[in-house]
Amino acid sequence: MKINNEIEFLSTSPWINFNLLTNKESSDNTWEEYLHLSQKKSYTKSTNLTEVGDKLNTLFYIQKGIVQYIQIGKDGSQKCVVVVGPGCILGEEALFHNQPILYYAKALTRLEVYVFPKEVIKELIKTDYQISYFIINSLALKSRVLAAQLDDFTSRNTLEKLCRILYCFTSYDKQDDTNFEYKLSHQELALLVGAHRVSITNTLKKLRKDNIINYYNNNLIVKDRSKLREIGFGY
Repeated sequence: MKINNEIEFLSTSPWINFNLLTNKESSDNTWEEYLHLSQKKSYTKSTNLTEVGDKLNTLFYIQKGIVQYIQIGKDGSQKCVVVVGPGCILGEEALFHNQPILYYAKALTRLEVYVFPKEVIKELIKTDYQISYFIINSLALKSRVLAAQLDDFTSRNTLEKLCRILYCFTSYDKQDDTNFEYKLSHQELALLVGAHRVSITNTLKKLRKDNIINYYNNNLIVKDRSKLREIGFGY
């Protein structure tokens, strides 16, 4: 399935994929030629790269692994707002607003990243159009994701939100159009959707009853992705 065919949907998902950040204005190796100006670091799974309140003076380029941005409510509740993977960047917004960040960034998998100092990024923005475009595009996509999540909170129920997330998962997948399989716990889905775990459990039961998915031992199998799209996006 071509990602370009479904960019309207994918660009509202918390998952920001490298393919959404590249086009004729940037290339697959936009950052590669500048890696010598950065410091390579590795992080184990579940390690925090940043904490709430940090003031960042660096930009992370992710070479391997997946990172999620998580916000914490006053009541201790958590919501995953953005997920970024290989070829994406982390922390670019903080380089411009110079304020404490409102999220913490957590490694979902083992990570290999390149950390660029702020001064290096400022120089690259001046001299390399592709770098500038990549950063602007990343900021724009994250703004769209946050706008979509605001829309979710104000006008969509848990069923609709979960169907949107699952449909976007399948759109990134390279399998055929049947039986997409993922390893996802109820808690992980609750974090992505921004709902209580109990609500997710009840919603999964409904989707399974309607023969749209199957779910057992944290294995989620999507059986009818067109139905997910209909429920989640309305068409």
